[in-house]
Amino acid sequence: MTAGPEQDLDPAIRAALAADLLAALHGACPGSTAELRGSLATGTADLYSDIDIAWEVPAAGFGRCVERVRRTLGGVGPLISLRSDPDYADAPGHRLVFAAFRGLPLFWRLDLDVRADRRDEASPPAASAAEPWSPAASALANAVAVVKAVRRGRPDTARGLLERGLLRIGAEPLATGHWLTDLKRLTAAATALEPRQGPLAASVDALAAGLLPDQEPGVRTGVEGGGGAERCAPGAVTAGQGRPRSRAGGHVAASGDRAAGVVGDEAALEKRDQRDRGNAGEAAADHRGGR
Repeated sequence: MTAGPEQDLDPAIRAALAADLLAALHGACPGSTAELRGSLATGTADLYSDIDIAWEVPAAGFGRCVERVRRTLGGVGPLISLRSDPDYADAPGHRLVFAAFRGLPLFWRLDLDVRADRRDEASPPAASAAEPWSPAASALANAVAVVKAVRRGRPDTARGLLERGLLRIGAEPLATGHWLTDLKRLTAAATALEPRQGPLAASVDALAAGLLPDQEPGVRTGVEGGGGAERCAPGAVTAGQGRPRSRAGGHVAASGDRAAGVVGDEAALEKRDQRDRGNAGEAAADHRGGR
């Protein structure tokens, strides 16, 4: 499927994807643990929430696990994007990786926090399996977050995300509130800057076209505050239960039911976008779209 139509935002499919990812990570590195974090772990997720996983690996295998992360995640489903946070590029025993899967909603990006159990003893990876940090890919991640914010009825958040995404790729940071038109301008500028981002930009365009009418400024739509009937219960898929196949992969057992909630989806948005290039001086309340 293409990422976009709301009828494809089935929480059961996302839960199956998360279970597949947990099992794949656990199996890829003996002695490691993989747990859900954030809104999926706390039961505060809505249809648009992403997947946050903490993966703790033995220090001696840290480098090898990081080097193989593309193969590990690609075994769950084809990747449309795999990026690594540059702030952690040289951090001993710690990496932050962002992955988006082809054929699944772009909202359901994986944010993978990889840590060695003894960071000061971690073996360094010989190379990164992720793509180099890309201003265009980062701006496109902001575009996805714009759609999410509009659907949640948060136009001010959407406007800030859009402006910062445009700035990141050297475009005029003008947000008119005509969301579909504004996002088409961002995706076109991102593709012009980095043509290799064309497939991701096309997916963002499809997402926006499927979920955003070209509204007048200030029109509110979607899930107010991300709550209501569209929230998902914690532990919706547990080990041993039947579950639908994720559209990125097959049927596997869950392995992360004991995760404790840390940071909710929106609070995480604030931190991630604030760290993006060109935004270091912005206020702590700033919202992020992702790297």
